[in-house]
Amino acid sequence: APRRWQFVSFAIADRELTARLAGPSIGARETPIIHTEINDVLQSLGPRLTRLVLDLTEVRSMSSMALGMCLDVRKTAREFGIKTAAVGMSHDMARVLRRLKLADGGGSAGRLPRMLRRAGLAV
Repeated sequence: APRRWQFVSFAIADRELTARLAGPSIGARETPIIHTEINDVLQSLGPRLTRLVLDLTEVRSMSSMALGMCLDVRKTAREFGIKTAAVGMSHDMARVLRRLKLADGGGSAGRLPRMLRRAGLAV
């Protein structure tokens, strides 16, 4: 039977793995589970992938622990030579991150936090 994932849904197309994180909030309880789910798939499929997309469409808030998890997932992907991108940030999440000075001021709600772009998670 296929494995059921608790907080992430996965899709694979053309050597690209999209990991859609369940929302609306990713906190201390969800973060280690999401981390394990994504890393399990990366360990299994890593050599066959060229790109990992973290889809944040359903996510409205993330704890600092969750942001750190995103950076760690990127690091694991990089070990397999996989490029990483994050997409789908909500208006509310972008606004909060701008207030915390983690995202650019003007611009679209789809902008990523500056720290994630600097870490190589931007498209």
